[in-house]
Amino acid sequence: VQDCWVMHPGESWHGFKDIPDNWSMLDPLKVSILAPGMGEDGELEETGVPAALVTAWLGRHGIVPTRTTDFQIMFLFSMGVTRGKWGTLVNTLCSFKRHYDANTPLAQVMPELVEQYPDTYANMGIHDLGDTMFAWLKENNPGARLN
Repeated sequence: VQDCWVMHPGESWHGFKDIPDNWSMLDPLKVSILAPGMGEDGELEETGVPAALVTAWLGRHGIVPTRTTDFQIMFLFSMGVTRGKWGTLVNTLCSFKRHYDANTPLAQVMPELVEQYPDTYANMGIHDLGDTMFAWLKENNPGARLN
């Protein structure tokens, strides 16, 4: 039954070129993207980009991560994921960075948020929102409540 998961070097369906013959992978590929903001010691840095904001951006573009924590976004990719799907993810992340760095107004990049809560978000850019979210994380430390 596992014959369908056996990988041989050079087969295009799995995308791995330099593997031993008859090598088998049973789990999906887990890919984690770490958003800036948490140091290697687990302490919050001075500034950061909450992963929830990146996840909201990805969701607006049809990309749904498997899991999001304060500063991590995890994806499960099955074998044979095309370069096109990877490319879509990378392009969408680059688009987020461009808009975040430019502090593009939320009315342009997340209009439904502004429509739903105009008093809060009408005059805010996406970087401003990230800063507000990061300040909340820093002040409230929700991760500590999980331990």
